[in-house]
Amino acid sequence: MWIMTCLITKMRNGKGQFVETERIKKNCLICNTEFGVYPYQVGKVKFCSQKCWSISCGDNRVLKHCLVCEKEFRVYPSLLRIKFCSRKCKGETMKGIAYWTGKVRESMRGENNWAWKGGITPIKKRMRNWFTYRAWRRLVFERDNYTCQECSQYGGYLEAHHIIPIKQTFSRMFDITNGITLCRPCHTKTMGKEKLFEKRYFSIANAC
Repeated sequence: MWIMTCLITKMRNGKGQFVETERIKKNCLICNTEFGVYPYQVGKVKFCSQKCWSISCGDNRVLKHCLVCEKEFRVYPSLLRIKFCSRKCKGETMKGIAYWTGKVRESMRGENNWAWKGGITPIKKRMRNWFTYRAWRRLVFERDNYTCQECSQYGGYLEAHHIIPIKQTFSRMFDITNGITLCRPCHTKTMGKEKLFEKRYFSIANAC
């Protein structure tokens, strides 16, 4: 027998407006637990949970063994690809992977890495990840007060420009007097024309 409950909830009507609606009490056909449904669900909903619904459909799950703890667990035929009984067991198999632990392991670097292609990354691109390069760039920015020395733009997207290019000499790669702060547009103008700006930029860098 269905009994009207005193619980008042809000739901949208056909116009998208919230209206107060009473829910109706029903008893689950499996566990006999009392639960509430909206009026439009009276003839459709028969179970209080998905667990009870799965019991009513019959248990056709397949028995499998966890690859880590060898514990028995059951899965539905559509989930036979599952190999572990829990996330904890799955995590045990991924502890050696760098992105899982958050640390770069020596066993995953260089030739030992599956993505190694013979060291084809240019030195100029690799050095941007070096701690020394980042420290040098920060010192150049601090000396120039985070201001472009060409157009006087303060902040924004700034780049540390090597007055004498790295391709000419590596000896002054991390020399602070060989660096100057430029914004992206001003830095683009110097590309391939470094010799024209060299004298003026050195005078600015040494004056700071």
